[in-house]
Amino acid sequence: MKARTKITLWTTSFALVVAIAFSGFVLYELMEQPFRLIDRELADVRDFTTPLLTKTASPPEQPITIDQHPFDRFWVTVTDEQNRPLLTTEMTQFVTIPAKSNEHFYFEKKPLALEHIYMADEDKEDVDDLSNGLVTFRVMQEDLRVNGTLYHILIAKPIPILVHEIYELVIEICCWLLLCTIVAVVVSYYLAGKILEPLAQINTLIKEISDVSLHKRIPLGKNQDELQTLSSSLNKMFDRLQFSFDRQKEYIGNASHELKSPLTILMLGHEKLLSEPLSEIARSGLEKQLNTLRRLSKLVRNLLEISRLEQQDSFTREQINLEELAQHLIVEFEEIINDKNITLHCNVQPARIIGDSEKILRMLINLLDNAIKYNIANAGEIWLSIKTIENTVQVTIVNTGASIPKESLPKIFDQFYRVEKSRSVKYGGAGLGLTIVKKIADLHKGSITVSSTPDGLTEFSICFPATHL
Repeated sequence: MKARTKITLWTTSFALVVAIAFSGFVLYELMEQPFRLIDRELADVRDFTTPLLTKTASPPEQPITIDQHPFDRFWVTVTDEQNRPLLTTEMTQFVTIPAKSNEHFYFEKKPLALEHIYMADEDKEDVDDLSNGLVTFRVMQEDLRVNGTLYHILIAKPIPILVHEIYELVIEICCWLLLCTIVAVVVSYYLAGKILEPLAQINTLIKEISDVSLHKRIPLGKNQDELQTLSSSLNKMFDRLQFSFDRQKEYIGNASHELKSPLTILMLGHEKLLSEPLSEIARSGLEKQLNTLRRLSKLVRNLLEISRLEQQDSFTREQINLEELAQHLIVEFEEIINDKNITLHCNVQPARIIGDSEKILRMLINLLDNAIKYNIANAGEIWLSIKTIENTVQVTIVNTGASIPKESLPKIFDQFYRVEKSRSVKYGGAGLGLTIVKKIADLHKGSITVSSTPDGLTEFSICFPATHL
């Protein structure tokens, strides 16, 4: 889960909990006050009932129905110790409410037609919203002793309007909570994005920094906050990395330069010895040593070339005619191509770029050399194409041969990487040719891609952007 989503969920959850707690508190306060007033009304009715009990000397054969105010609005029944009804109100004829032990105030739902319930004028407008179903009663029961006689009083008030208003209030609160949740999600997501935006910018800048752009740094913000501290720490880390990379490049360049002259002297010495009469054993040994020295010399030259490319030494900018360069390259490799019985297909169109012609030639030589080296023996094919597509010069070299595994394609331009270790023995080389190609393409602000099909077609494509045409 992304950090932005986590922040949004945590913020929204907190806001929702606070909103629910506040709404619950408000709802409780709004409900408590009306029920407190209703309980007080029930107590007042009880007080009005007490004088009537003093007038009832003995239990009547039929309970006395009282209908004067305020009894016309309540359900009331009074019984004696033998549970004989003494006083009732008119509403008791339409609904029966049972007593509950150990309950002073409680609620009871009973079916009752609305016409039997007293409605204030301001409440009659809401009657249409009510249904003739179950009606909620607020009930009070109490044992009362009057003149030495114990009476059980049960008083109830129908409250359908209040229950309906509470129900509507709960619905409104739920709707507001839903709306608040949506607003909280939107606002939290936006704020989380604003909070994480500097981190996203830092991450983008870090991705842009590579071994060829270690000089780049993350701009420090004006605020003295944690992000500035993070940026400063990352910049210091890049300083150390750049220092290490520079020392490594200098070491490789210096070591290659120091090895170049001794190797040249050794090869000249071996070639001079081979020009003189020698026994077969001595000649065979010297030839093996000379071949080893040549491979080592090529490795040193490649390392020195990589070092120069990384440090951008002797880079000249001039207009390059790729068509002429390709024709020159074809002439140089014509004999080798014919010896290996390889068919070369050329589609070279006029194209010009700005760059270093020697380095571009070295890049093309390495690619064509690989296409020849790893091709099918005696029946291979190579396609060389140079064309302009949408103000971009594209150089493409395709060859037949063994396909490159998909997992090896991202690593093929790494230094000393070989698709198969056995190839270094069979074909020679140290896995630096394509590294040089990639660095020359990067130096000319170009991009290089490689693809390989299962049927053995491998394609290298280099594009030079329009800004460098």
